[in-house]
Amino acid sequence: MNRRNSMMLGSAAALAVVGGTMAVAAGVSADTGAKESNLTDRAWAQIAQAPADCVVPRLRTEWKAAGEPKVEGWAENVTDAEAAAAYACIKPELAQNFAKSDEAGAKEYQGWAMVNTVAYGSSTHGGRFVNNFANPTGKAYGKFEEAGVLPKGSILAKDSFGIDKTGAVKAGPLFTMIKMDKGFNAESRDWRYALIFPNGELMGATGGKNSDGLGFCIACHAAAEANDAMFFLPEEYRVK
Repeated sequence: MNRRNSMMLGSAAALAVVGGTMAVAAGVSADTGAKESNLTDRAWAQIAQAPADCVVPRLRTEWKAAGEPKVEGWAENVTDAEAAAAYACIKPELAQNFAKSDEAGAKEYQGWAMVNTVAYGSSTHGGRFVNNFANPTGKAYGKFEEAGVLPKGSILAKDSFGIDKTGAVKAGPLFTMIKMDKGFNAESRDWRYALIFPNGELMGATGGKNSDGLGFCIACHAAAEANDAMFFLPEEYRVK
């Protein structure tokens, strides 16, 4: 997922503050964004109610200094170092919650190769920070534009988290792509998309539960037909 095609795919006190502004990946179409926002609303209902054990100290301090106003949405001025520390803090919670799911990859993905150097912002995934993982069968994904067509059994996973304007770090959904048998779904180029809510509940999957609700995934990834329907992350966040 590059900047033009950005679809894809400890204690709170220990979160460090270092310079360097986080880049937020650009979106695709307004229609896709509207459909994603519906899922974001459902996920946000869970996220907003969840207690936050992880915080970004600088944002929390700034919010308190402003009189603790009512705020909405995600913080935008998060540094790379803050995003990295936030993920280190929320990562165990993500693993625990997604392990409740029987969806392929949900339990194992954190043990796979992560192809980004630090969590980065993705406007096409609800403005959350995301990380990209590939299982051993799909390891060619780490070659990005040189990946070619991935084989059956490849699984790409993208976990996510948000940092709100009070500095609270909140778990987000897990997004997966699974390459199925040839003929599974011509429209999706035989990819099975799935979205798992932060509590481990399956929101939907291509050809399964609430399949129509994930139709926007297929529609969006169709723009990457030349790359086996895969988008790639911004170059500055790629593992070399």
